Amino acid sequence: MKRILCIIVSLVAIISCGNGNNKKAAAVADENLRENRVEVLVFYGAQRCATCRAIEAQSKELVESAFAEDLADGLLVYRTVDMTTPEGEALADHYEVASSSLLLVQHLGDKETVNNLTRFAFSTARSKPEEFKEGLRKEVRDLLNVTPPEACCEISLDE
Repeated sequence: MKRILCIIVSLVAIISCGNGNNKKAAAVADENLRENRVEVLVFYGAQRCATCRAIEAQSKELVESAFAEDLADGLLVYRTVDMTTPEGEALADHYEVASSSLLLVQHLGDKETVNNLTRFAFSTARSKPEEFKEGLRKEVRDLLNVTPPEACCEISLDE
């Protein structure tokens, strides 16, 4: 009995330590985000239907293939958000999301513009994947075209 109790306590301690590192990594990642960027946010809960899984798979495939440079530059960010976690719940509250959703968020300095593509995603991702990808590609491209890259440095010409 003592042996089982020790094993359980050890497992709980190991899991707890691991979760703390993930939270720290997420906080560091948020601090390193560009001020001017576009985010593709795929929200999901504990129960995921086939359409929810299709939205995630199709959007991820499109973003990684069509926008690889923008992802690498940090101008585009792709995130899946588990609303059952404290961090995911906070983000869902911020964007007023109560169920599986697909949002495009454009950040320009302090200003956020949210484009909710949830209805479009649910009506096309599973049944018409090419239409879904083309619609998402257009929406992301339109937002990226008006999102200025950040200046890396300033050069003084007075010297």
